[in-house]
Amino acid sequence: MAIIRGELKWICLLDLIEEACLMPQSLTVSITTAVEKGIIVVKDGRVIHARSSQFKGKKALFELLRLQQGKFSLEPTATTFQHTIKTKWEKLLKQCDAVIDKATTKENPLELGVEPSLGLKPNGEMSEIDPVFRKVPGIILAAEISEEGEVLDRSGLGNASAAKRMASFMMRVATDLSTILDQGGPSKVSIKGDDILFVQQGTGNSLIAAFFNAKWSPGRAYRSIDRSVIELKELRTNHLNEKSN
Repeated sequence: MAIIRGELKWICLLDLIEEACLMPQSLTVSITTAVEKGIIVVKDGRVIHARSSQFKGKKALFELLRLQQGKFSLEPTATTFQHTIKTKWEKLLKQCDAVIDKATTKENPLELGVEPSLGLKPNGEMSEIDPVFRKVPGIILAAEISEEGEVLDRSGLGNASAAKRMASFMMRVATDLSTILDQGGPSKVSIKGDDILFVQQGTGNSLIAAFFNAKWSPGRAYRSIDRSVIELKELRTNHLNEKSN
């Protein structure tokens, strides 16, 4: 089978591993940097082994997935190794995301023309999504938008005018790509520029629009939004239960 080679800076290893698990596929990824040498093995859609210069198993996987510089080679067949990882891939990749998030620092949003806000909705009420999205390291600006283009809520690093501009841009993109559906809200869309990764994702009756640092991959941004939307739904459900009691 052919071996694919390239630079780590051009791919997101975590996205590649997730895709192999979803398909499911078998593959072996070898990683080499100036100070690190490692391997990740996926067998029939399950991450079964990882080895770095210092560790084996999950610790090695976390170390390797954090790398952004160096070279990789991918062989679309899994080399036989002992099973050093037994965690289900869904839980495993969520843990990987959390480890990578902790290693990611926010860039200065002012450099991207976004002003800090007080975490308020456009009508002045306290934001519901702000405390949720502030936990996502790569977020520059996020907003919840109705299918009519109305800003319902916005998150921490963007002021009201920035959220409105983003909402307008979001809806044009969604309409152009025919992603607004009669039911279920908009589907996933991502646009990556030199400085910003723009992502939108349907939540049912509205959509979440977000600007991330461009160094994030679409897959990683979607996973962060997925977690945020789940947390937001849980918070709103608990709030409604408290009001009814």
